[in-house]
Amino acid sequence: MALYGAVPFMLCNNPKGFSGVFWNNPSDTFVDLLERDGKLTHWISEAGVIEMLIFVDKSPNEVVKKYTLATGPPALPLL
Repeated sequence: MALYGAVPFMLCNNPKGFSGVFWNNPSDTFVDLLERDGKLTHWISEAGVIEMLIFVDKSPNEVVKKYTLATGPPALPLL
């Protein structure tokens, strides 16, 4: 088990605006980015429940602000 882990958050854009996806699962998680007949992703967690938050807005800054409001600002590890 690692001391620090990655938090799966993906930021996407389309002609109408931006969206962000946050996969809230503390177990080991893998995200595959694929391009077959368009773009798609495949999210896999080894255990736990499926809890996903989706943020939508006109700019990427606003999407990240909504994400930060939901999760809090990132904490820096101790040196």
